Amino acid sequence: MNIKLVDFKGKPNFQCNWESITKDIQNTEDLFNKINKDNNNNFFELLTPETKIKPYYDIDAKFEDDRIEVIEDDIKIKVLDKLNSLYPKNTFISICSSHGKKYDKDNKLWYALSFHMVINGYETNLIDLHKFNELNDLYNEDNGLYIDKSVYKSRQLIRLIYSYKPNDNRQKKPINCKRNLLKHIIHSNKDTNNNFLKINIPSPAITPPLSPKVENKIKEEFNKNFNIPKLKEEEFKKLLFSIKPRYEYKDWISIGHICFNNFDGSDIGFKIFNEYSEKDKKKYSGIEKLLNTYNYFKKQNPENRLSYKQLKRWYDIDYPCKNIYEKWYNEGIDIFMSNMNKIICYYTKEDEYLYYSSFDVMIQNNLKKTKNYFIKYKFLIDYKCQLTDKMKKKHVNPFDIWNENINRRDVDYITFNPMNSDNSIDNYFNWYSGLNYINTGDYNIDNIEPFLFHIKDVISNNNLLMYEYILNWFSRMIQTPWKKNGTCLVWKSIQGTGKTLIYSIIKKIFDKYAVSTNDMSQIIGKFTTTAKNKILINFDETNWGGNVKEEGRFKNLITNDYIKIEGKGKDPDAEYPNYANNLITTNQDWMVSLKKDDRRFVLTMCKNERLSNEKYKKLKNIMDNHIQDIFNFFYNRDISNYNPEEYPKTEFYFQQLEINYDTFQVFWERLCNGEFNESLSWKKYNDKNVLYDLYTSYNHGSHKEVFNNVWFWRKVRLVCPSIVIRKSLKNSNADFYLPEIEKINEEFKKYNY
Repeated sequence: MNIKLVDFKGKPNFQCNWESITKDIQNTEDLFNKINKDNNNNFFELLTPETKIKPYYDIDAKFEDDRIEVIEDDIKIKVLDKLNSLYPKNTFISICSSHGKKYDKDNKLWYALSFHMVINGYETNLIDLHKFNELNDLYNEDNGLYIDKSVYKSRQLIRLIYSYKPNDNRQKKPINCKRNLLKHIIHSNKDTNNNFLKINIPSPAITPPLSPKVENKIKEEFNKNFNIPKLKEEEFKKLLFSIKPRYEYKDWISIGHICFNNFDGSDIGFKIFNEYSEKDKKKYSGIEKLLNTYNYFKKQNPENRLSYKQLKRWYDIDYPCKNIYEKWYNEGIDIFMSNMNKIICYYTKEDEYLYYSSFDVMIQNNLKKTKNYFIKYKFLIDYKCQLTDKMKKKHVNPFDIWNENINRRDVDYITFNPMNSDNSIDNYFNWYSGLNYINTGDYNIDNIEPFLFHIKDVISNNNLLMYEYILNWFSRMIQTPWKKNGTCLVWKSIQGTGKTLIYSIIKKIFDKYAVSTNDMSQIIGKFTTTAKNKILINFDETNWGGNVKEEGRFKNLITNDYIKIEGKGKDPDAEYPNYANNLITTNQDWMVSLKKDDRRFVLTMCKNERLSNEKYKKLKNIMDNHIQDIFNFFYNRDISNYNPEEYPKTEFYFQQLEINYDTFQVFWERLCNGEFNESLSWKKYNDKNVLYDLYTSYNHGSHKEVFNNVWFWRKVRLVCPSIVIRKSLKNSNADFYLPEIEKINEEFKKYNY
């Protein structure tokens, strides 16, 4: 398989001789056998200058306190943005992490942040990759990327997925591509890296040497045009003298650089640097020597300049933020407001606030309740006391800072639009913020086989057309949640067959946009706010039972683009966008109001087989561990030929049609079965009154509505076009002629189906 692997099992450190296991890896199956998250493996890829590799990056940072949760997403996103700009085509970046505690050689405890990223779709070697990184300034400590430049040695060891370093308890775990571990392999070959591109390293231009005057002029021009972030003097001094003292030479000289750069080498920068250095009584050697050091900074490479942002990084290490709101505030009011406006807004129409809770649930509340929610995130800030003109500290609620700022986000309209999860459109707030999962492309069919088999074997009762329809129905919801299927799936079986478990697995994808109820009135009755902002609604063990009032509302819920929500608020009769797809899981006999030509209901009589413990455990395992595979399967399924209105009509469908017969249809079906042969003459004329009297005197059971004489005969003509009806004459009543019973049956079936 052309992958070099070594094993450090039982070795105390990297200075020991390793054991090569390359000969054990002949194919991908051998590799997967080695990669096991439950084993304490110490496997490493061995890279040499001749090795064909994918570009890879180790992002390493360490902190004196545990603040990784606060900053890891920011660092990860920043690095991914940079790498995507450098590798714009054919790219898929696999990511692992191995965060945790570590001790240095002085036995000091650090909190280590560590990401491992591999660029799939490109191929290079160690030497070219190192050059490429240098040309793109990826090792610059001031860029905040924390990319480790020490991992490109001539014989480089890189930890394999799910492995540990010697004497280290931090396992390298995948964040994505958990079902396609080959994307985490750095070696590039036909098994791990198809259709790759080469990285582009521009050849240096050959130019004649510059004269000293020209060279100095270019440097001056470069310095003049080189933009470096700066602070005003007061802000700079406040930040510098707020961090903990750093008089070790490396840090102290960096502070000198920062003072020089922030004030363009002026006396102001030197004065601040001198004030800072004087505080170190042991090492301070006087103003003249310090000035020589300060002037030396003029010879520095302008590309490697440090800025005040390094001071901010030290401040974050010295005084870690209590929460994300404090971190945003410390980064500046503009960043604070920008981030706050993504999670909260003021709804002008109802004088209320919309915000995401800590459980990623959108809540609408008044001023008092919103303020009470955010008060737990209060933090300390500096402020100038007006009486004493001195700086003091006070606790602030992040909500108050946001609410009183002119750049607070106000919206006049609320919508629910799954076509666009971007919630930054001015004047609108979108309840839809995206699904729980995104498409990562790959999925392991073995992981979801029990789920698919259950839909085919039990839910579809081995009706392959129905099985394909159900898969397409769910795929459409996931691929284009803004397009309703316009049909309602109806699954009938005894209890305990796993119908609800299948729904629960799908619900994991839609989360708050899916709801299950066993009370139809919660959705289609009064005050039906439960139906708002939903993509999937499951009616579990509900029974329609012929409720005519609910019939129209339910059918509107299935097909209409807008529905009236009879809420209790300030706008009780508002119409809301309706993207809900509907599923009924039941064991009742009369489930839906189904009429001829009604294309809303897709009915399935499931297999009446209770779910065994073994099958339940398999489905539960999928629900707990393999929803990403389920999502990818549906998202990448081809539904280009799918039409929701074209579905298989099962025997159960026709049974449900009969349950929904009106009184005339029930009567006529009995007539076709010969129940009134003694009262009627076939192939002869019969008195019209005789047939209508038979209809009105017949026991219609639960079917209540009896048609009058006029409507009765209108329906007779529709159901039986071949019947002959004669008007009444002076000496005889109106009568009719019945054709043969086979003909009546044929026409009745045609009418119904």
